[in-house]
Amino acid sequence: MIKGKYKHYKGKYYKVLGIAVHSETGNEYVVYKALYGTRKIWIRPRRMFFEEGNFGKQNKRFEKVPNPIIRLLAWILSPIIRRNIVRW
Repeated sequence: MIKGKYKHYKGKYYKVLGIAVHSETGNEYVVYKALYGTRKIWIRPRRMFFEEGNFGKQNKRFEKVPNPIIRLLAWILSPIIRRNIVRW
């Protein structure tokens, strides 16, 4: 389970806080917080949160939003990594 920022297929953003486990059934639920409005905290069955299908422009109900710092580092380091791979 990856914590972080996710985009719902309808366009709003949420932050995944973690996984909760039902005490009697053992079912897993994703606990997430809206990053808009009143910033409500929600739960959704893990399987449903990560399900794939035809959700408009997205293939998933929720898609992970890449961390901009990691994307920047990948962009900076990609030419160096490519040069080193070619040498091997």
